[in-house]
Amino acid sequence: MNDFMKPYSDMSAYYVTIDRTMITELLDAVCEKMQYAVIETHEDYYLLASDKDERAFLLATKAIQPFYGIAVKCKTSEKRLFFDTIEPFLSRTEELWGMSHADIDDYPDCFHWNYKVKNPVEDDLQQCGLL
Repeated sequence: MNDFMKPYSDMSAYYVTIDRTMITELLDAVCEKMQYAVIETHEDYYLLASDKDERAFLLATKAIQPFYGIAVKCKTSEKRLFFDTIEPFLSRTEELWGMSHADIDDYPDCFHWNYKVKNPVEDDLQQCGLL
């Protein structure tokens, strides 16, 4: 499990927040469009793995109500597919809460960003006991 955060040169990691009422629908969309499968569930999180690349994962973690944090590690070339898949959920979260989401090109890659605070992907993995 400790290699979840290994920064392979062709991999990127991103973090977004969505309204909790959309989590099941978002996970279904990612499973269908990106070929991920749920490999572990817990009362506080869902862990998905890619059927195509064992290095890739998605972790949906219950955050402060009423939100879920979505941490994903995927091939850098799949960034657009990931964000296109979750765009409806980001837009609906924005409509509900006024939390505007960034343009796809403005989301920082958590492997290549200089965080003054803890990396949110790594933080969620640790909170869930996966690191």
